[in-house]
Amino acid sequence: MKASRSLIEEWQQNPEQWVTAVVHTQGEPGAHVPAVEKLGLAVTRTFRLTHTMAIRGSARGMLLLLDQGWVEKVEPDQTVRTQC
Repeated sequence: MKASRSLIEEWQQNPEQWVTAVVHTQGEPGAHVPAVEKLGLAVTRTFRLTHTMAIRGSARGMLLLLDQGWVEKVEPDQTVRTQC
């Protein structure tokens, strides 16, 4: 499964919801930017070292993204905080 069951259910229940996600890709993520944009999603960053990209858009678009063969895993994008 490319995304957790709970995440998929959340997106299915609220398809118009605006969401952010981290997508793990097969190969260099920049090569997949046009495919992401074709689904109506926006790529905010790509990370070549980890083969990931940060994207945002509708939950409906994220569900369509799960059907792409080059997508290995999709998880919610979360804010990382540090303490000094």
